[in-house]
Amino acid sequence: MFSSYQYLRKVFPFLHWSKQYDLDKAICDLVAGITIGLTLIPQSLAYASLAGLEPQYGLYSSLCGGIIYLLFGTIPELSIAPTAILSLLTYSYTKNVTFGNIEAAILLCFFGGVIELLCGLLHLGFLVDFVSTPVVAAFTSAGAITIASSQVKNLIGVHIGGGETFFEIWKKLFEHIGNFKKWDTILGLSCCALLLLMRKMKDFGAALISTDSKEKTPTYKKIVWLTSVARNALVVVGCAVATFVLDMHGMKPFSLTADVPSGWPNVSLPPFRIQQGNSTVTLTDILVELEAGIIFIPFIAILANIGIAKAFARGRVIDASQEMIAIGACNIAGSFFGSYPVNASFSRAAVGGASGVKTPLAGIYTAGMVFLAFTLLTPYFSYIPKPTLAAVIICAVIFMVEVVISKNIWIIYSRYYWKIIQHF
Repeated sequence: MFSSYQYLRKVFPFLHWSKQYDLDKAICDLVAGITIGLTLIPQSLAYASLAGLEPQYGLYSSLCGGIIYLLFGTIPELSIAPTAILSLLTYSYTKNVTFGNIEAAILLCFFGGVIELLCGLLHLGFLVDFVSTPVVAAFTSAGAITIASSQVKNLIGVHIGGGETFFEIWKKLFEHIGNFKKWDTILGLSCCALLLLMRKMKDFGAALISTDSKEKTPTYKKIVWLTSVARNALVVVGCAVATFVLDMHGMKPFSLTADVPSGWPNVSLPPFRIQQGNSTVTLTDILVELEAGIIFIPFIAILANIGIAKAFARGRVIDASQEMIAIGACNIAGSFFGSYPVNASFSRAAVGGASGVKTPLAGIYTAGMVFLAFTLLTPYFSYIPKPTLAAVIICAVIFMVEVVISKNIWIIYSRYYWKIIQHF
């Protein structure tokens, strides 16, 4: 007999693991939550610009995920916040709306969350298994290449005035390459080199932090590992400090991020009706303008979330429907705080796993880091150079290109490709 309490434990997984929660797990979650926060804050600022929004919306979008996922989520490593792919998709569906891209992004977050939640409540998790890995890999790889290409202009300080597709972007880049800014280019390329070098530091003796290990990890290895994990934050802070010092001496060599307003985001219902001058944009008009984004964005978010959950399951059975409920609840709640669509990130999940995270409670500490960022640090965000944020994005997405899968597919099916070509 399926009791009411068993049903509640299924819908709210924290009722199960909270009984075994102890001090050791609390310490692990605290360390992991703070470490993930160091990764998330610079990522969220960078991804907001990728979505065509002001930097603070990246922070707003990072606030609710950890708190809500604590209630509904099942995989401790997952951190629900902005990602590169969803940021790009958000921009593609909001750039041409007539009622404001901020409102459009928030509504995409809300309606996407509703669809994700309904899919979970209807137990449609099994449908994820029918989507082939090559299809997901192809979409992710194409998105990563497009995202990296779109950030080259900020990396070298070139204004190209448009260009959405891969070929359009590079065509305009070559047309305006003579207008690059020397100091932006030097800083951007230096940040890329430094980020890639710091990423490799884990391979030179840095051990994973784990409280389960009987052998104590040397302190220097922990420092090297933490430096590698927090590389985005360290590079962004270092560049911001350097820019601040240069500004004090009257020098402004770099293109900078726009001013970020401080304080708590406005908590309100998503804008289902929007006043434009003497006219009102109704909900029907809004849905028509958002087009397929209402369906496509949650579909991609679900695929990504379940894929990452499976990668970090470590033998645990994944309840795909419950994960749909969790990500749907995160997006619905986030839309009340000015969030655009969010989901899990493989890079943040890897950081959480390597940090020894034990339960989804780590999300509370990550949310706390985000809260401190937009209440105390926002006056200093305007000193962050655009080339630095571009470098953060590029160095994050280039590793999303599925080279191994693409190579295997080519080896298996190349003879069929040649036969097709011969018929043209």
